[in-house]
Amino acid sequence: MPSSRLGVFVAISLFASSAFAGYEQPKPPRQLGALKFFVGKWKCRGKLHEMPGRPAGAFTATTEVKVGLGGHWATATYIQHKTKTNPAPVSAMFMYGYDSKNKRYISSYRNNYGARAELSSTGWRGNKWVDEGPLYDREGHKMKMRMTLHKLGKSKFKALAEFSGPDGSWRPFNRSECRR
Repeated sequence: MPSSRLGVFVAISLFASSAFAGYEQPKPPRQLGALKFFVGKWKCRGKLHEMPGRPAGAFTATTEVKVGLGGHWATATYIQHKTKTNPAPVSAMFMYGYDSKNKRYISSYRNNYGARAELSSTGWRGNKWVDEGPLYDREGHKMKMRMTLHKLGKSKFKALAEFSGPDGSWRPFNRSECRR
């Protein structure tokens, strides 16, 4: 890093730290406790549904959810494993939080295909959690995405990822069952 950039970085860092001096960090929203079930490491098995350019097939994946950034966010990494039936696996990151003003859980999704989504949820409805919102592929094409999670006891859940087709109907992308 050139010395002029380093100097600007140091000046901004010092300004930021002095601007927040005496400022007390806000407490995380209590609603984030609803995500406690997902925290930890999971092993998943599932089925990829046929999509344009991709055949149907079985897959395995791992996911890990952690709470961080002062307890204000939960992050999840999701990694499918490369196999004969899944030669181009998906890896993704989610960041979950809570929007106190709109009383909704929010999540930001990014994957190794360049896709991104901004989803939201009202939280648990019994043993079911549904996140929904716009998804954009790497070229900016927009569609709807929905993730439905069903809790199946203390150490197991099933997941269904869907996209909205041109006719507005939901089409499954993948289904899985995850265990601790």
